[in-house]
Amino acid sequence: MEVVPTGDEMTLRVMLDPDGSQAGWMYVVVAARTGVTYLNQCAGLVCEIREIEGYLVPVGGLKTDPELGVASPAELTALFHPNNGLTAGLARLRSAVSEIPFWVCGSEGDRRESLQLDEHRVGEVVEAWVPVITPLGRGILVWENSD
Repeated sequence: MEVVPTGDEMTLRVMLDPDGSQAGWMYVVVAARTGVTYLNQCAGLVCEIREIEGYLVPVGGLKTDPELGVASPAELTALFHPNNGLTAGLARLRSAVSEIPFWVCGSEGDRRESLQLDEHRVGEVVEAWVPVITPLGRGILVWENSD
């Protein structure tokens, strides 16, 4: 973690899985002015570091339920070639993203929603960095890069 002064405010920069010791994780960072920026290594062997300010929401998980059709980090990684980016096509990526549950909690109870591929930002798509639309706004779906 790093604290960086940005004008009158301080920004906390957090690298997700900095030592590569986590496995099977998947998060959405919902874009919001929080003062916390998350960084993720992505893009396969290219190993880009991208960042987004917002709040972190765990999604997916190590367990998958075939009846629910929940995509796993390994399944998402399989859609990409380490050197050439997306190989399975937008239709398969769109389908995989929509399989990932996003729980919204509220005073009227909890409800399971789905993510959607943000079609307006497909130019940003690389392995472990996929722009999505959540029930709470725009975000980025991230998981462990395969480098």
